[in-house]
Amino acid sequence: MSDIEIASLLDQSQLQEIADGDVLFDTGNTIENVYIVTSGNIYLCVKAPRGAMCLIQVVESGCSFGIAEMLTGQPASFAALAPADGEVILIPKKALLAAMASNEALLSNLMTSVCTQIYVLYAAYGDELAMPYGMGYSSEARACEARRTAALPRHM
Repeated sequence: MSDIEIASLLDQSQLQEIADGDVLFDTGNTIENVYIVTSGNIYLCVKAPRGAMCLIQVVESGCSFGIAEMLTGQPASFAALAPADGEVILIPKKALLAAMASNEALLSNLMTSVCTQIYVLYAAYGDELAMPYGMGYSSEARACEARRTAALPRHM
């Protein structure tokens, strides 16, 4: 992207300070922005079958999330939680779509990001996603839930 295109996109975006324990959005919410972490980390978590929050990904500074959900209009399949103070940039859907329409490299990078997020989700929950309907909650899934739940800060 050119400096002018970046400046235009940033003019339409919003810098948001986040505090330890903030929920940026919850499972089932509609996402109207792409989030870029500028400082701190964001935890992407899903609710496990037993109700505990399980960590599926840590989004570090310089990385983004929410792209697939924003582009498809599907409800979020995960919650985004702040484990500590930080900042994120919110890029509105309309601004991002306009930038994508005029920049093939941006479109390619976003597609790579979406594919990576799908891969991470499948790697984390592939066994559970493939479990036939009505089957029990496997011991492997319980162990996975326990490991991921243990990684979360106590206040979540």
